[in-house]
Amino acid sequence: MSGDALPQLMTEKEVAMVLRCSPATIGRERRAGRLGCITVRRRVFITPEQVADYIKGHTQSPTGAVPDDFVSANRGHATAVTLRPADALALARATFGATRRLVNGG
Repeated sequence: MSGDALPQLMTEKEVAMVLRCSPATIGRERRAGRLGCITVRRRVFITPEQVADYIKGHTQSPTGAVPDDFVSANRGHATAVTLRPADALALARATFGATRRLVNGG
């Protein structure tokens, strides 16, 4: 937002149409704190910037892929990467074989 320009305000229903999901999903994501919003009394509005931030936060790389800008920015340094549980399991299976038990209890 710059100067006197006001942000475009969208309702949960409008955001749901953009993201191709139900308004209830938008409400759940908002209440969980994963989607930012602006409230005016009891009315809830979401800006395009908040939708863009939500999309960026939920964009996933192909399994095992590390973005080029991440690699070049961290070249020569040890770096920890957080994997989703499904990706970690797939990596473990590829490394140790599918026949081993990889969960607690061996």
